[in-house]
Amino acid sequence: MRRGPVTAEELSAVLGSPVGLMRPQDECRTKGAPSAESGATGAGMIAPGMLERHYSPRTPLGLLEPGARPPGAAGKRAAWVRLRREAGGDAPAGVETFWLSERGDLAEAARGLYDLLRRLDGSGYAQLWCEQAPEAGLGAAFNDRLRRGAAKG
Repeated sequence: MRRGPVTAEELSAVLGSPVGLMRPQDECRTKGAPSAESGATGAGMIAPGMLERHYSPRTPLGLLEPGARPPGAAGKRAAWVRLRREAGGDAPAGVETFWLSERGDLAEAARGLYDLLRRLDGSGYAQLWCEQAPEAGLGAAFNDRLRRGAAKG
């Protein structure tokens, strides 16, 4: 399985047995699934979200570890996408901050991720920075989408 809003842990609890997840490096190599490098589409594709690069903005997208700050924008406009609003989290000069959730609700953040990235992509920023979630449960699925969005293609 691929990571998503219903976590492997939740499925395992309901099924009473472990649920296997595909490793990110194998998701595009599933029988018949095209790779991003081949440019192939159609027959055999399990899901387009399994490509190494998926829903990528045209504006470069950099990923930040949870709690990390982006570098200064050096005279260019940059956007910083954060999971939640926090006191004392001032952005470096030239970087505008956007929050996916006021309270840090990861489900709310995941629902709004692509919409916010699309809006920022069309707003003239030279760089987008996005904070990753802790790598567990829904956070793993959230980060998977971020990595695919930040993949070079």
